[in-house]
Amino acid sequence: MGMKKRIERVSVGILFICLLTISACRGADFHSTKSLERKTYKFGATYMQMNNPYFQDMNAHLEELVEVNGDVLICRDPSQDQEKQNQQIEEMIDEGVDGIFLNPVNYETVK
Repeated sequence: MGMKKRIERVSVGILFICLLTISACRGADFHSTKSLERKTYKFGATYMQMNNPYFQDMNAHLEELVEVNGDVLICRDPSQDQEKQNQQIEEMIDEGVDGIFLNPVNYETVK
């Protein structure tokens, strides 16, 4: 086999390997990017009152857990007023929260 033929075959082989590598890299990037895509969730939290250290600690830990996952936590303080808490819940729903953590002021009249 002549030197020219050998160079052509090696060149074709290298080109083929390059195309396979590029194709594999594109596929890997596509799949890894797709697996990294994640919806960001928005949560709401409302407790009986926020001047109580118990609820402050609970909210701080909850906020930490939510934010570690790249999500958002909205906290509201109804100040022991169930009517105000019901209004805040409705506002959070209007804001499009995906879930609400709730400690009702009055479990019988919470809406």
